[in-house]
Amino acid sequence: MPTAKNRINLTVDDETFLMLEQIAEKKGQKIGTVSLGLLKEALELIEDEYWSKEADNRLQSLKDRKPISHDEVWD
Repeated sequence: MPTAKNRINLTVDDETFLMLEQIAEKKGQKIGTVSLGLLKEALELIEDEYWSKEADNRLQSLKDRKPISHDEVWD
């Protein structure tokens, strides 16, 4: 039966496969489901790292600016 989802074929070493197999068995899930969950988690961490750096850059650029008083903001 065809699926609308995209497929990725991965080749992993024995150690990685065994670890995925153990996690899947412990969770009562298929290896593919566990692998997808770990991949999504890794992508979220990469995204978090990117936005953290962006926030740090933005904060750094604010250090050079003169603070604005409350009255100046609302005038």
